[in-house]
Parts: sequence; structure tokens; C-alpha cells
Amino acid sequence: MRLTSFAYMISLANLARVEAKPFPQNDGLNLPTHTVASFNQTGSWFENLAVRPNGDLLVTMMLPDPTLYHIKSPGSKGAQLIPLYKFPSATGLVGITEFGNDKFAVNMHNFSAFVSPVADTGAVWEISFANTHKDDFTAREVTVIKGAGLLNGMTSFTGKNSKSRECKAETSLIVADSYAGVLRRVNLSTGADEILLDAPELKPTTESQFGVNGVHVLGNYVYWTNTALRALYRISINSDGYPSKNAAVELLLSMPEISIVDDFTFDRKGNIWAAASSNNTVLVIYKNGGSKEYSTYKSAAGEVTSLALGGVTATAFGKGGDSNTLFASTSGATAVPVNGTVTEPAKIAAVDLSSVL
Repeated sequence: MRLTSFAYMISLANLARVEAKPFPQNDGLNLPTHTVASFNQTGSWFENLAVRPNGDLLVTMMLPDPTLYHIKSPGSKGAQLIPLYKFPSATGLVGITEFGNDKFAVNMHNFSAFVSPVADTGAVWEISFANTHKDDFTAREVTVIKGAGLLNGMTSFTGKNSKSRECKAETSLIVADSYAGVLRRVNLSTGADEILLDAPELKPTTESQFGVNGVHVLGNYVYWTNTALRALYRISINSDGYPSKNAAVELLLSMPEISIVDDFTFDRKGNIWAAASSNNTVLVIYKNGGSKEYSTYKSAAGEVTSLALGGVTATAFGKGGDSNTLFASTSGATAVPVNGTVTEPAKIAAVDLSSVL
């Protein structure tokens, strides 16, 4: 997308009004990181990533163009970014999630300026691989969501559709709309969309235009981060993927030291590994026993003065031999430069969790 420098800087200021500062990290894990693969120019932005069944990575690019990248064998030396598909109906890609065996949904927008979507351009596409061990794929547009603000994080849900006479299993997407401050539901078969949840805990504020950001389903709950509120929430859902009857939103953890909390993932113990983008840090949010299920967090890797995880945007665990590796997409600190001036090209980094898992 082409941006004027003025529009670009205004957008960045809106994105990170809260100054990124170091937070107490005396007991941080300081886990080792390394770069898996990097883009070739500054001002680039990788927004999200997903892992194929064979362990390869798929990475969405928001800047400078709407290309989906492929990284084969990301745990090996010499892994490379390979352009897989440039979407014809957008200028930037945002979220990605797997919804079936080697089938992925990607959302996107046309942007008039950085993180300024053109009205009624929010779309969801499907990328489906024919064979887990090959790179042949098909691409199709699932739907354009009229009235969407900014489509962001995404997760899939498969449940019995009680509205169907046959009660067949139905896979749908739960999509975070950061600007509208709602969770949307998209039927992957029909493309129909609806508001799944509209609650204060999803909304942006006058401090930040980004409300709900990352979203994931685990067990009988849908979890999300709210960037503006700097907090983690969840609500229980039923077998159809809708909020349970009389369910209330739960505040799981407030993180006032984190200026931008982005996407996240769960490990096999239920701990959460979250991207703190302008802190250039991956956080671990521990699942505890007792009534307060998520009450403590600490820095796991990176630091505010380092580009090791500069502008980290999303996290995902590897598969197979990479199951103890946390992969992370970055924006190269484009929005909030390190020490106010230092950026780098967007990249995929790896955090070694073998010492803690």
C-alpha cells in the first residue's frame, strides 16, 4: 500500500499512544531466540502466522503488500521466506488460522493508509492444500464482511449446529474486529457472518483504536486480548460455539505495564504465550490452580531495547521436532522503533522453550 508520510505517522501515533517501557523482569525467563527468516526491506510488517501439519509456516504480510509467505522446515538452518500467494482483492493481510486438515482461513483489507481500512473491504479467504507433503493449493474468497472495522485475530470452531435438522458438524470462524469491538462469526460453508459477541470488554477506548485483538478457543471458552484495555478475557461457549446461556465475560488478567498486547497461543499445559509488540517481548501467562486461573505473568524472551523480537505480533508452536519451539512474527519494530529510531525488516523468530516445557 502507498502511504503519505504524514498519514503513516499519524496512524503509528494512534497505534502506540502508551509509551513502551520496561516492566519488572527480575525473574524473566530470558529464553534464547534466533531469526528463522527475514524480509528484505524495512517498513515491512508480518502480522500473523500458522503452522501446517508438516511443520511448515504460513505468514501473513500487512506491509508492503498482501502476500502470504511459506517457510519450509523452519527449524532447519537456511530456512527461507517463499512467496506463496498474493491476494488480488486486498492491500494487506491480517489474521490466519487453520480450520481443517491443511486448510487455512486468511482475513484482509484494502487500506487507504496504515491500519486505516477502506469501508466494506474486510474479506476472508480460504487456502487449502491438496496434500500435506506438497505445496499445491487452491485459493477462494469465502466472504466480504460488510460493516467490518478491522478484522484481526481469528480462530476456528467446529461444533454441532443445533439449527440444522441433521445436526451436522459445522466449522465456523470466530473473528476479532478490533475497531468495531466485537467478535464476528463466519460460516465457512456459506460465507454468512453475524455478530457473535458485543460487550464492553471487546471495545477500543479513546486511548487506543484497537480493542479485541487476538482470539482463541480452548475447551469450553473463547479467550481474547484487548489492546486498549491491556487485559485478557474469556467467556464460556456452548457446543454450537455461541456464548453459553447467562454467561458473563471474565476478566482473567490485567496487564497495565504492557502497552500493546497482541496475539497469543496456548501450550499443552494451558499456559499462554503472548506477543507484547511495543515491548518487543513474548510474555508467558501462567495457568494456576485455584479460583484465579491466570494471575501471574513474566517476560519470557526479548526486551524493550532489543530487536530480537522487535515489534512481535503473534506466536505459534511448532510441530514435530519443533514442538518445543515458539515461532513469532514481527513487524521489525516499525510502529514503535527501538530507542525511538531503530527498526529492521519484518521477520520470523524462534524462541527455544525446551528448558521450560
